Amino acid sequence: MFQHISHDEGRRQLEFALSRTGPDCFLSLQITLWRDGAAPKNSLLSHLRRRLDRLTDGDAAHLIRMYDYSLSEVMRRLTAAGFDHVVKRHTNHGGHHGGWLIARRA
Repeated sequence: MFQHISHDEGRRQLEFALSRTGPDCFLSLQITLWRDGAAPKNSLLSHLRRRLDRLTDGDAAHLIRMYDYSLSEVMRRLTAAGFDHVVKRHTNHGGHHGGWLIARRA
């Protein structure tokens, strides 16, 4: 579930996992690709508002950071690692659209 992992850390973890796969290995990967609304602002004021919401609302589920990944970049990395068969299923979690990728390494 890479949608909760920053891009830099996500790339490192993906490369780490891909470097340890053997022939006929399967990979299951969930990434977010785009969202219906605008991405949350990264300003100090927006950060403080989210923090205040977290303190007063009690339900922080809507405040969890989501990261959109490039499907092109992820597919390039999978292909370079020998995953020649990839199936993608569309996901939609509250307007956060993504893909669940299931891949097999040759």
